[in-house]
Amino acid sequence: MKKKSDDQKFGENSFANCDVTDITFACIGAIDAMQVNLDYLRLNPTKKVIVVATDNAKYDLNSTGEYTQGAGAIAMLLTTNPKILAFDAAVGVATRGVFDFFKPRQTISKNEILGTTENPEWFGIQENEVTFYKEQPVFDGQYSNQCYIKQITEAYQNFKSESGKTHKVYQDWENILMHLPYCFQARRTFVEIYAKENPNLLSQNPDNLIGIKEIAKSDDYLNFVQKTIFPSEIASGQVGNLYTGSIFLGMLSTLCYHLQNEAEITNKKMGFIAYGSGSKSKVFEAEVQ
Repeated sequence: MKKKSDDQKFGENSFANCDVTDITFACIGAIDAMQVNLDYLRLNPTKKVIVVATDNAKYDLNSTGEYTQGAGAIAMLLTTNPKILAFDAAVGVATRGVFDFFKPRQTISKNEILGTTENPEWFGIQENEVTFYKEQPVFDGQYSNQCYIKQITEAYQNFKSESGKTHKVYQDWENILMHLPYCFQARRTFVEIYAKENPNLLSQNPDNLIGIKEIAKSDDYLNFVQKTIFPSEIASGQVGNLYTGSIFLGMLSTLCYHLQNEAEITNKKMGFIAYGSGSKSKVFEAEVQ
């Protein structure tokens, strides 16, 4: 059967006047795209927007990052009258230029390759330099985790400032949705925010690193994780990493969890904590409709 064109399926020139943009910023690109378009909808309330988060991320075989690689896509319909989540306008941001993860590009002259002064045309390229691009990233996993923790903690504090809140904001959130390069990343990193919001938990131990490890194993924190973070981990454990889409996979996982448990979450708030290597974090919240 011959595949129908978009014009045949949806009508002539259906997409000819649609505005289209492409936003790339590591694992936070889809969040950026969503928020840019939420602002667009606030200015154009009769419009609708589709945001697509998609990527194909792979590491070198047998590298320490191999188990976090993944692929996938999620599409979101944004409208001024949402049926699932309504996002608040306040956004906390923390940005810092670091090299925790990057795909290297190297430029080399044809002269160096050929050992001559000639500049032959290669595949239509007349420039005397060629660029090599490596699909698999260069990364430092431990350093990347440190950047992740630092940025989400700063973005969380900035969100409190932007929203004019001084209390423990996470207590407002029925669930917490974070970027999950692997299933337990959220619970292992949010403990830093949890500890800073509860400084008395660290006061009894002069070594904060050991203190945070103890907090992470405490009954109070584990109960907190079970209620707020665990629902987002379920799909991640089954599906794996989606990179730009992982925070939204966690959102779907959480909604499915509440549906299966017949929980009433209307008007409850969810906190979003996004991260992209390079690096940037954003913190914001949404209310269940």
